[in-house]
Amino acid sequence: MQDDYSVVQDVESQIRRISIQYPGHVLDMEDVTLVRDVLLLQYGLILDLLPHSLIAGRRWRSFLGMGVIDVIRYSATLKYADDYVKNLTRSKADQRSLWDFQTFKQSVKDAGLYWGLLSPIEEPLRDFLEKGSVDAFAVINTWVNFPQRANLRSLDLGPQMEDEYIEFESQMATWSYPADLIQSLNAIMREWMDDFTMDEFIPRNGPGSVAEIERVAPTLVGKYLSMRTDLRVEYFYSHELGYRIEDDFPLPLQKGLLRRSTLICVPKGLTKNRTISKEPCILQYLQQGILRCLTLYFEQCPEIRKHIALEQQPLSRSLARVGSYAGEFGTIDLSNASDSVSYSLVKSLFRGTRLLPALICTRSESTRLPSGRSLVLNKFAPMGSAVCFPIECLVFACVCEYVCRKLGHRGYYRIYGDDIVASEDLCQGIIETLTQLHFSVNAAKTFIGGGSLAFREACGGEYLAGRPVDPFRVSRWWRSGTEVGTKLTVLSADNVASYVAFANKAFDRGLMTTRRQILYLLRQRCPYYDGLVFREDDSHLRTYADGYTNWKLKSRFLVKTISCPCFHRREVRGWEPSTRIDQRRRLRSYSYHLSCLQEQFLDEIEDRVRHFEFWQHLKRHEDPVIELNVRFAPEPRIVSPTSSVMRWKWVCD
Repeated sequence: MQDDYSVVQDVESQIRRISIQYPGHVLDMEDVTLVRDVLLLQYGLILDLLPHSLIAGRRWRSFLGMGVIDVIRYSATLKYADDYVKNLTRSKADQRSLWDFQTFKQSVKDAGLYWGLLSPIEEPLRDFLEKGSVDAFAVINTWVNFPQRANLRSLDLGPQMEDEYIEFESQMATWSYPADLIQSLNAIMREWMDDFTMDEFIPRNGPGSVAEIERVAPTLVGKYLSMRTDLRVEYFYSHELGYRIEDDFPLPLQKGLLRRSTLICVPKGLTKNRTISKEPCILQYLQQGILRCLTLYFEQCPEIRKHIALEQQPLSRSLARVGSYAGEFGTIDLSNASDSVSYSLVKSLFRGTRLLPALICTRSESTRLPSGRSLVLNKFAPMGSAVCFPIECLVFACVCEYVCRKLGHRGYYRIYGDDIVASEDLCQGIIETLTQLHFSVNAAKTFIGGGSLAFREACGGEYLAGRPVDPFRVSRWWRSGTEVGTKLTVLSADNVASYVAFANKAFDRGLMTTRRQILYLLRQRCPYYDGLVFREDDSHLRTYADGYTNWKLKSRFLVKTISCPCFHRREVRGWEPSTRIDQRRRLRSYSYHLSCLQEQFLDEIEDRVRHFEFWQHLKRHEDPVIELNVRFAPEPRIVSPTSSVMRWKWVCD
């Protein structure tokens, strides 16, 4: 029997009458639909969070009776409540008057925010403020954080962010650092990096876009064709690596490298964008090689591996949980952390190490802003550089080690990007040192001290009194993907996959009403909903492993016979070559690179790249065939009408 969605449809009808506004900006219909979808899901969420409350749902529907919702005010209300309750967990004596429900409610109204948005969780607010209930805090934390990561794709904050970016770079140009502090930090860094070598350097192309290619998604061959070199790259190979530059490239390199990245703005949340950069093609290629060397060195160096693990977020989360229970560790969060690592700071801290020349030789010197202007960079590396994250980790770990030695004891700390978890008695000294180096500590997300209700947050893990209170959030990747009145099609594979992943996440958290409403939206918009594969054990939308990406296969929608329904085949993910004609079409899109190439050379270029990538892959993964001196590789010429570019694809098991 089909599910009864009459109540959901009634709520949806009420929400569709609401005008969604964002002052100063015009949202397109897809983003308006996304906000309305979030409001609908919040109705299901409140029923999941407070299943025994008869009034919570009515209060939410009362809020939905508003004719207009201001997205900025909506987001500000949730953020205000989030900051308020988490600030109370610091338990300072002068905050005791704030542990009162009426005080909180009046403060929301005085700030001109939506009290109706918080009224459904009035009972948990009372329980937390009057009794310190951890369960109530978990409900509050999910409610106020659920919508905050929804991405409004039509929200263009580019001009504003460009002005802020330019202003920040101007300020960075005036920064100076205490000489004695820099000297001490450099001594620690030289000690840590004393055994660092570039012996494991194997460059590779990263998964993202590059500065030279804008109009099309870059292919592997296209990236190699875009690479240029300069004297600094050649110096890096001759003096730091000690072998020929030709050994690391399948195609001849031309001169003329422009060390300029491209700055782009991407959505971060309901009211925020963030900036990332597309690096020049050859620089990101070399940066990946340095990242490999650093990752392996971090695993081998006894001092560093105690504090940094580039792929081990759970270690930081575990410390944060201990800190919330016993108060032994505090968590420190920074604002604009990666952008605040200046070039001058990196040169000073890494002076005398073998890593510094590699960092200088693979660095972008300027960036092209969204307006088309070019700006000389004072920061070391923007977000988008492969070495940005590990260098950031090293800098903050060095600061923590400096504070440990200054205090004369071996306190413990762990670093993952700008998430710092450190022994409680180290935290104040770390904050003071970071401030001297012009880093901005995010006070709202930094948690030190506290009594029995200490809150800690690190690497996505949130804990109160030793218990996990991570909120359930709208995924950044989820989007409605459709305007009102249109349907998701085969070409909407990514959007359909985002619905299924979101529904799976709700299932894992036990939020069955929310999951049901996600599937209600998907059923409405996807004509092929009934063809989705359900797993046998629990009948939820998970298919096999992470197989929701099977929606990328067009063949799944072409059911030719009833006896062979394509939706119910067990499939596995594997490599499959793309067609040569498709690859040639994409190659021709790089007209500025291929204008001087003849058609007969395209086959040779593709084959050389394929052959080169095969051996690079074996070297990176230390395949035993190399140790056994077994020489095999794909034939240098392709017989079948397929190209050298391999793609992931779902195929029959």
